[in-house]
Amino acid sequence: MRVIDRIMPQQVLVYELLDQKFRLFSGVFGASDEVLGALESGVNFEKRIASIYQECRTAEQIQFEFDDLQRELETEIAAGQRDARDKLLDNFDQEVVEKVRIQSHDILDRFNEQLWGLTRHILADYAHFDETGYSFELHSNPFPGESIHPGPYRMAKDVEDANTYRVGHPLAQRVLERGMALETAPETVTFDLAGSGKNIAALEALIGQSGWLACSRLTLSALETEDRLIFAGVSDNGMSLEETQCRRLFDLPSSSSGPVSINRDVDKQLEEAQLRRQQVLVEELTARNGNWFDMEMDKLDRWAEDRRAALKSELDELDEALREAKKQARLAPTLPEKLERQRAARTLEAKREEAWRAYDEAGRDIDRQKDGLLDEISRRLEQQIDLEPLFTLRWQLV
Repeated sequence: MRVIDRIMPQQVLVYELLDQKFRLFSGVFGASDEVLGALESGVNFEKRIASIYQECRTAEQIQFEFDDLQRELETEIAAGQRDARDKLLDNFDQEVVEKVRIQSHDILDRFNEQLWGLTRHILADYAHFDETGYSFELHSNPFPGESIHPGPYRMAKDVEDANTYRVGHPLAQRVLERGMALETAPETVTFDLAGSGKNIAALEALIGQSGWLACSRLTLSALETEDRLIFAGVSDNGMSLEETQCRRLFDLPSSSSGPVSINRDVDKQLEEAQLRRQQVLVEELTARNGNWFDMEMDKLDRWAEDRRAALKSELDELDEALREAKKQARLAPTLPEKLERQRAARTLEAKREEAWRAYDEAGRDIDRQKDGLLDEISRRLEQQIDLEPLFTLRWQLV
């Protein structure tokens, strides 16, 4: 076998192995330069490759050695992934964990984790849930009168053996609708940080404390309509909770211990806190709309300038051509030539007048568009604000 015939398959296999190696590592933190060196276990990647180059003589030998090396590296890398993921979850704050891209069937991002929790609650009496794989199968129809596929459903990417369960799925939409329609009378809810397996620095100061928390949905209608959740919380010692603390409580496992009555003074305190937050959001929306208005006016002004510049350039060209035509008419040696050139100059004058009218009309058209934009914005800036209370609860953090 020629050397080139032996080297080319090796190069292809090296590329495939490197590609696989990087792909495996990219699931945790992204590919690292260190991947090209020795693995942490001591496997020297470069030496193994060199050995295969030197010792193998047939394509079958090359394939066997590379397959063996790939299996060995996959085992090492998978173990490294698990170790890195466990260390990340055990030692870093939840804010950091959520910002690190982890591809795993065992971990959901915050949004999908909340969807999974709601789904488990709404479909508790209708489905069998598999916690390890974030999958479930309906044993009865939770929405009588509708055609609902029994499953199985799985919350993950690239699902081939089940229905992909995500927020856009019709079943998930029905679950969300039922969740939003639930009655939410005030209850005592105990949030478990110690047993959650999460590190949430924002909540550490609240461990062992209790208090009240309220949540409302704010609908702002102006240039666009948007919904925001407004949280307000207080502890029994009088400390106001930050919005991050209120939101992070709902990342924890919890249990309810029954209905509770809220003190009138506390209810007023929570209401005032939500109104302050509402004012902040309205001011942010107003500022954002102001920036949008400035950008739209700038775009319109730039378009107007370009339009005027193009028309002005045409006018300048006609002016120059007209001056040259009149000059040629004066220099014409005979009367018939003078007459002909004056007629040509008159034709240019007519074009020039037409161009001036177009220029003037363009200016008026620009002014009309500006007025139209101002009128539209004036109509859309009539803000409508709706604050809908969603729930109030008494919280405890352990």
